[in-house]
This record gives sequence, C-alpha cells and structure tokens, in this order.
Amino acid sequence: MMATAMLSSACSKSPEVHIFKPTDVEDWKRQEAIRFSLPPVEGDTLYSLDVEVRINRRYPYQDLWFLVASSTARTPNKKNSAASLPETCCDTLRFTITDADGNFTGKGRDLLTYTQSLPHPLRLSSTDTTHITISHLMDRATIQGVSDIGIHTQP
Repeated sequence: MMATAMLSSACSKSPEVHIFKPTDVEDWKRQEAIRFSLPPVEGDTLYSLDVEVRINRRYPYQDLWFLVASSTARTPNKKNSAASLPETCCDTLRFTITDADGNFTGKGRDLLTYTQSLPHPLRLSSTDTTHITISHLMDRATIQGVSDIGIHTQP
C-alpha cells in the first residue's frame, strides 16, 4: 500500500506524497530513525513538508520532540553540468500531545494523529534525490506508544 502511494505520486507532474512508516510501538529507540525517499518531480518547485505522528493512548508524555533531517542531492543537468554536495537541513519539531490537564489533543480515536509543518519549504526538481530522516529527541532513549511516522508534501 505504501509503495503504491509512492509510485502513483511519482507518475504525476506535481506529486503529492503522503506516506506513513511504522515504528516499534512498544520500544522505539532514538537511534532507529525513520527514513523516507521523495520521488523526483517535473520542473523546479517549492514543496511544503508536514510531519505526522500517530500515537496510542499509552504514550506517557505531554510532548514529543523530533529531529527532522532533509538531504537533497542535486544531479548534474543541462543548466548545471557539475554535481554539487548534498544540501542538508535539520529541524526540531515539538508535538504537544496532551493539554495541561493530561487530555490528548490529537485527531482520532484509538490512534491519535498530530501534524507539524517544517518552517521552510523544500526545493525539489526532476534531477534531485531527496531523503527525509526522522528520529525522536526525547530524554529517554526508548519510548512507547508511537505507532507510525508520516510525511506529507505538496506544492
């Protein structure tokens, strides 16, 4: 199913990618980063990137912190005959999971969904290879209750 979403979006002129990958809901370790690859797009376009997380009600903390790293390798083309070093950017995202009274604020019933946008757009083109890597930045090296991590790009 996830591969289908990537393939169908790779065939369009202006793909919108919306894909989730599972974590170990019982024992997600900080070093177990979740990795995504974005398909090339036609043209040279700015894309917004939303990061989504699905948690169950056993998640024990009020907040959830992520490190989001994006790396884009620019391949030589007719306009630019030289390959360049990958452009890398890192952002920290904070998800507020519960309010001050401990009530979950996400959307959903059994799995709650939370969304945060990166503060800057990604520039994608047909010659780019872009990878997104997401890991948690919680004080504990291992956390419970995080089911899936997703990304959503759109022009």
